[in-house]
Amino acid sequence: MSDLAHRLAELTVDVASPDGHVTATVIGGARLSVRIDPASYPRYTDEQLAHQLSQLGALMWVRYRQAAYEVLRDVVGDDLVDDEGEDRDRRRRLEQLTATATAPGGAITIRTRALLAWDVSIADGTIRTLPAAQFVAELQATIGAVVHDHFQQTYALRYAAAEATFWRDLLTA
Repeated sequence: MSDLAHRLAELTVDVASPDGHVTATVIGGARLSVRIDPASYPRYTDEQLAHQLSQLGALMWVRYRQAAYEVLRDVVGDDLVDDEGEDRDRRRRLEQLTATATAPGGAITIRTRALLAWDVSIADGTIRTLPAAQFVAELQATIGAVVHDHFQQTYALRYAAAEATFWRDLLTA
């Protein structure tokens, strides 16, 4: 594994919700753990917790991307962004990707735009009926699914761009 790959795989980012009662750790952009203060969980309304989780999700990925960018810049230097037309258009399309996932039990739905804006909704009565540990398990599964959906769309977009470049280069050579 290259130095860059190793550093990105081990990159760890810890974040907390605005009220500090929900925390998350992201490792390597793929492993995630979420913790909700057990004493705080029953005090939330479904809407309050959804708001905290929406803020936490956005903060989590913004901080992770900032940290990953710093690692990348440290390894390859400052020439990371090609601001030419095709790259700019591709980035614009990436920024508009919307991913959605619903928890296996249906209690939680997450919708993101480019993993930077998060909208978490929690079905009415969930906190009253779902124990905290089960809620966290459902939440982590839903976050994993929405991130997977986002990256599937990202790969498809990048593949389409690479394929178009290949054919353009082949036909104009």
